[in-house]
Amino acid sequence: MRASLRFTDQPSPSGNDTGNATSYPTGSASGWASWTPPSGDMVLVVVMNSFTGTDTVPSITANGINYVLIDTLGFSTIAAPTRRLSLFAALGTGASAGQIAVSFGATAQTGCMITVTTVREANTLGTSGANAIRLHGNAASDVSGKTSQMSLAAFLSGNNATFSATGINGADTMVKDSSPAGWILGTQQGYATPSNTECAEWLSGFDSAPAMTWSTNNRWAIISAEIVSDEGPNFDAAASSNYQPALSTYSFSHATTTNRDRVLVVTVSVFAAGTVTGITYNGVALTHHAAADVSNGVYRSEVWYLVAPATGTNTVAVTLSGVTTSIANSLSYWNVDQGAPIEAAATNTGTGDTMSVAVTTLTRNATVVANLTTPTITAITDAAGQQARDTNSGVLGQSKAGDKGPVVTPASTTNSWTGAGVTDTWAASAIVLATPNLMGQAVL
Repeated sequence: MRASLRFTDQPSPSGNDTGNATSYPTGSASGWASWTPPSGDMVLVVVMNSFTGTDTVPSITANGINYVLIDTLGFSTIAAPTRRLSLFAALGTGASAGQIAVSFGATAQTGCMITVTTVREANTLGTSGANAIRLHGNAASDVSGKTSQMSLAAFLSGNNATFSATGINGADTMVKDSSPAGWILGTQQGYATPSNTECAEWLSGFDSAPAMTWSTNNRWAIISAEIVSDEGPNFDAAASSNYQPALSTYSFSHATTTNRDRVLVVTVSVFAAGTVTGITYNGVALTHHAAADVSNGVYRSEVWYLVAPATGTNTVAVTLSGVTTSIANSLSYWNVDQGAPIEAAATNTGTGDTMSVAVTTLTRNATVVANLTTPTITAITDAAGQQARDTNSGVLGQSKAGDKGPVVTPASTTNSWTGAGVTDTWAASAIVLATPNLMGQAVL
C-alpha cells in the first residue's frame, strides 16, 4: 500500500486581524507569522473577511508561489457587516519565506482571518498542482443555526480525502463533523469586533455531506473539496498456468478482488517457436501490448492486459499459434488508470547473467511489471526492490513475472535478475502501469 494523504495544521502562518484595511496583515494582526511552505506539499488557505462597503473577492500574494482561488461565497448579507469565505490552494515547490498577504484591492475591510493547512502525498501534477483538487462546492445560510452542511458528489477514488472549512458571524467554539468518524479539526481563528469565527477540518476518505457544529445560533458558510491522492497502482493477486509442454491451448484460474480501477496483466514466456494469438479472462479478450513483445530467436516474452476485469475467480484461457511450450502468469492490480493503463513499455535480450530491462515511468508512483524468459532452470534471483509474483520452470526453461514500485518520481527504472548460466540466452519485457488520472474537472 502507498502512503495516504497527510494533512498538517499550520497555526503559525494562520492568524486574525481586526484592522480596517485593504490588505492584511496589519499592525493589529494576531499570529500571521512568516513561514516557508513545505516543498512539494499542497497549501490550503481559508480566508474569511468582513466588510461594510463593496463586496470584494480577496487575492493572495505570498511565498513566491501561485495561490489560486478555488471557491468563494458571501454570507451574512442581511445586516452589515457582510462576510465572505474563500478557499485558496498553492503548490509549495520553490516557495520562499514570508507572511501570507491577503489583498482586497482598493476596498477596505473591517477584519480578516486565515487558517492554513498543508497536504502531503497529494497529486501535484499540472500547473500549480492542478490535479490536487477535483471537486469542490459551497453552501451558506443567512438563517441563524448551529450547523453548517453541504453536499459533495461521489469521489473517483477512496484514496482521496475531504477538506472542509466553515465560517460563522459569531464568536463560538467549532466542533468537527462526527459522521463518518475520523474527521480532524484544525486550529480555529476568530475575533470579537465584528464577531467572526472560521475553522477547517479534514477526513481521510469521502463524506457526501461535510458539516460542522457550534453552540449558539449564527449565520454561516461552508466550502468543501475533494483532495486527490497521488497513490499509484497496488498489487492484488497472482496465478500461473505452470509449465505447459507441447500445447496450443490451455487455461487456469485467477481470483480478482473487488478493488476499484482494476487491471489484469498476463505475461507469457514461450520456449520454442510460436506466439500467443489470444488470451481471454472470464470469456473477455485481453489486449495484446505489442510494444512489450521480444524474442531472441528461440525464447519469447509477451504481455497482454485487460482493463476492469471481472471480480471473483475466473478462467484465463491462452491460445498459441501452434503446439509449443510456454508458461503464462497472471497478475492483477488496482488503482490503475482506466483510460490509459500502460504508459510505457520496453524490451531487452541478451546472454549470460546480466539479465535486465529498463523503462522510463511517466507518472508519480507508477509500477513497473516485468517478465523474464530464460532456459535457466536453476534459481533466478530478483534484484533488491523487486517483488517476484510468479516463478515457474520446466525442462526447457523458466519464467519469472513480478513488479517494482512505487516509482515515486518519474525516472528510468530497471528490473534485473541474476543466476543464469554464462551461455544462457534470455528475453525480458516490461510495462509501466500508470497512476490514475483523477482530474475529472481541474479547478486550479
